[in-house]
Amino acid sequence: MTEEAWYKPYHGKELEILRWDLGGDPWFEGDVQYHAGIRVETEHLRLIVESNKFSEENRPKIGQEVRLVSSSENEAEQFLGQTFTVVADDEDGLPILLDCPAFEHGLYVELSDIESVAEKDLLQQNLHLQDPYDLPCDFKVGDEVTCLMHGDGVVEEVKSGATFPVRVLINENEILTFTTDGKYSADSARTLFHKGTVKLVAVEQQYKPEYEAGQLLYAMADGKITALTVKQDHKDRVVDMDGFVFKKSDFTFHLPA
Repeated sequence: MTEEAWYKPYHGKELEILRWDLGGDPWFEGDVQYHAGIRVETEHLRLIVESNKFSEENRPKIGQEVRLVSSSENEAEQFLGQTFTVVADDEDGLPILLDCPAFEHGLYVELSDIESVAEKDLLQQNLHLQDPYDLPCDFKVGDEVTCLMHGDGVVEEVKSGATFPVRVLINENEILTFTTDGKYSADSARTLFHKGTVKLVAVEQQYKPEYEAGQLLYAMADGKITALTVKQDHKDRVVDMDGFVFKKSDFTFHLPA
């Protein structure tokens, strides 16, 4: 985390991203004060990549800008995450950092305490490696689509990098936006499809029998009453123990008092 970030205790710290919010910014583990975590804008972060690290074979050059990431000097902790210039590389192999306010003659550090500064490694320029909203899109401008909730429409715009990049004109009078995979909200089921590729099919509700096997019933039709013992109860008929069928469209059924 760079020194421009709002939460100073984390300046220069290496942090692991816990989750991304809908605005595309990452959240990190918080402390007692912010137990739910902290959100930091991406421009105040850097990716940690191996190409930033120095080694004996790849030592920093005099005049090169480096970033302080750790130090054995307690007074230097306030400068973690800041950049300094290498002014010397003495016989012990320790680069000296210039213009460190707390150290009149510069601060001695180990190779592992510093890393190179390279614009190409800025997090905001590498979001395509991690951003969950930068995904392949199932739709393109001009596609005829169907929203199962709102009806037919046409894709008017696909805005790169947005949380809901697919802009659809529905029924020629309403604009709605969707995720790249056709969701109306990030945590909903998919509702947007290419027109003609999906249709709703009514699911017939399974009939729950009203009468149990062995139950005594009275079937009434045209003023006549027939006593029967239930063998099977179906949606449209009742079958008694003797195999006689009583259609529910022809009879009304009554339980004994």
